[in-house]
Amino acid sequence: MTLEAPKRRSLAIGRSAAGAVIGYVLMLVGTIVATAVTSRMGLPLPTYLTSYVASACVFAAIGGYIAAVVGRHRGTLHGSIVAVLIVALALLAGPEASRNQPTWYPAVLTFSSAVCAVFGGYLCSRLRRSHSAGHFRAQ
Repeated sequence: MTLEAPKRRSLAIGRSAAGAVIGYVLMLVGTIVATAVTSRMGLPLPTYLTSYVASACVFAAIGGYIAAVVGRHRGTLHGSIVAVLIVALALLAGPEASRNQPTWYPAVLTFSSAVCAVFGGYLCSRLRRSHSAGHFRAQ
């Protein structure tokens, strides 16, 4: 084993970690911006909560996709890392974050966002695979 193999492995791990953090931060920023926009619209509470869950899912999928792009390989794994960050930080926030909300809301928000983050990573890996040199489409 040469010295280059451990160096490549550490670079890959660093890219994976950076991709997951970048994907999570982009998801968080997008969700905050969407919250700022929808809170000014004066929507009734059920509509507001539904729109927030929908925007969180969209931005979680984007975050998983970006994590997979930065990580370069194993897109679904990088989307899953973002999903683990979403669930772990939601569990850490715990009861404090779910105060003054319906009982269903924190669970639906957390786990639907996590599923969408995995989907974003999966989508990146499928798109990458379909555009690689070894795949040809019948015309």
